[in-house]
Amino acid sequence: MEILFFIIGYALLSDAILTFQVYLTLFVKNVFDFSDKLVTYTGVTGLVFGIIGGFMANKFAVRLNSKERALGFSALLYAFCFALFALVPNVPFLVFIVMAICGLSYGLVFSLARAVFSEISPKEEQAEFFSIYTVFERAASILGPLLWILTFFLLKKFGEGIQYRGAVLFLMIICLVGYYYLRKSKNTSEVLVS
Repeated sequence: MEILFFIIGYALLSDAILTFQVYLTLFVKNVFDFSDKLVTYTGVTGLVFGIIGGFMANKFAVRLNSKERALGFSALLYAFCFALFALVPNVPFLVFIVMAICGLSYGLVFSLARAVFSEISPKEEQAEFFSIYTVFERAASILGPLLWILTFFLLKKFGEGIQYRGAVLFLMIICLVGYYYLRKSKNTSEVLVS
């Protein structure tokens, strides 16, 4: 059961993060009025900091004395990034700072999730369990886009800026639900809350 909760939590985190990546270009263009050049810089900022986050994952886990705690913190940090993106004013410098934090969180989440899953899956069946893990990861971005469309429909009368910001807030909720399921995972629950 612990692996099921972990996979559900991870799938929800992946769903929110990957949905945001799909809509990032439209989001920064329509909410912050970014030119194509600034959109490219935004994507590159996220990518560069994602790589940094991936390289930092092990040191971060050591610093927090637990891969699970580091994963939980990274998941919450990404949810916080969604809140920041929903509320940040139209100041390019602030947008780039939030994107850097998002990229860092992205690198941490995806690196740490694999490390934690390898520890909680049975050693003699890891190939089979990582196949399940991969299926859940690839099936992500179903709930997020559906909520994105629903948000746009419900907030239509408030304009595009509010629609985009509302959709990002829904992604934050998906992230938080994912974190909740990570906590429900037996092996991770004790360390995620401490």
